[in-house]
Amino acid sequence: MQRVLPVFSSEMDEKLIELVRKCEEIYDMSNKKCSEIVWKEKLWRQIGERLKKNQVTSKVLLLRILKLLSFYYHRSSNN
Repeated sequence: MQRVLPVFSSEMDEKLIELVRKCEEIYDMSNKKCSEIVWKEKLWRQIGERLKKNQVTSKVLLLRILKLLSFYYHRSSNN
């Protein structure tokens, strides 16, 4: 059975970026909570709830934010 990934609009992408930016524990390696997997899973769940995508897993959100980062990085390096 093939999984269908949720569709993200540009507004949802912007909201996702904003929410992740506010949760430094997810990406800031100097933050002590960054290495706490259970805590980070809780943060990803909260982000999913705020996006009204409760069924979305933390892995899907992480993949989406990585795709966005890659997109913006390549876009800025080409200009």
